[in-house]
Amino acid sequence: MLNTMPSFIAAVVMVVMASTSFVVGAEPVDGQKLTLEDCIRIALEKHQSLSVSDANVAMAEALYQQAMSAYWPRIAAEVNASHADQDRTYTLQGQFDLPQAVGGALTSVVAQSNPQYAQALQSGLAKPISAIPINMDVKLFDRDVLTSSINLTYPIFTGLKREALVAQAEKGLKLAEESRRKTTLEVVRDVKKYYYAAQFALQMEQLADDTLERFKVLEELTERLYQHGSMKVKKTDYLRTKTTTAITRTMLGEAKYARELAHEALGNAMGQEWDGRYRLDEATDASPLSEGLKQLVDSAQTF
Repeated sequence: MLNTMPSFIAAVVMVVMASTSFVVGAEPVDGQKLTLEDCIRIALEKHQSLSVSDANVAMAEALYQQAMSAYWPRIAAEVNASHADQDRTYTLQGQFDLPQAVGGALTSVVAQSNPQYAQALQSGLAKPISAIPINMDVKLFDRDVLTSSINLTYPIFTGLKREALVAQAEKGLKLAEESRRKTTLEVVRDVKKYYYAAQFALQMEQLADDTLERFKVLEELTERLYQHGSMKVKKTDYLRTKTTTAITRTMLGEAKYARELAHEALGNAMGQEWDGRYRLDEATDASPLSEGLKQLVDSAQTF
């Protein structure tokens, strides 16, 4: 009978582990009770990476519209007005050289009409007319000037630059859309992974807590049998149960720590504040795999 005591303890441990319920029973905290769908919805609304993806898509759409504008003609209108203190003039000074024949004929006409000039010409006091002096102000504009212009530009041939810009913008828009879709799938994947991890951590914490309670009862029972001098229970059996209880208590502490980490990871995946308080709904069975699993895998590999 003494040799059967270790096997008896092992059997009790197996019964305790097998009979433990997996119902989530963590202490409730103040906050919203969330299901998996709620976690995904919150993540799609608050996760910052999705905002960045939306901004990239908007930027790509703007670049596409800018590239498409190269197909349309451009009209530019310009109006200028100016006011000056006086009329705008051009001063012309100098002389105009006449050909020799024209100068001689002009000198003869002036000499006939002006005897004094003829006498001065004969005495060498005057010179024949060979140039006409010019000293005049020419009016160009009034003081108030208003100018306007309209320019129409239509690209006929740009060396295929326009088509290349449009194609580049289209590819950039598709790339931004696919990047947003990828980011969305990654967020949903992370939320599901951390949600089920949190559920598993809650269940393991409850399992460790229930197991610890059963081992406490077993330890108390072993202690009573040992203290009352039962020949079926030795001191080694009592110490073994006490050690097992201490190990289970340590496992419970690790389970609580794992549960806290899992909740923090889930909150980070949902884009929650660092001090956000919430609790999860009771775990449900995982959804069965659909018949189109092969098509989904092929689509993922192709993508």
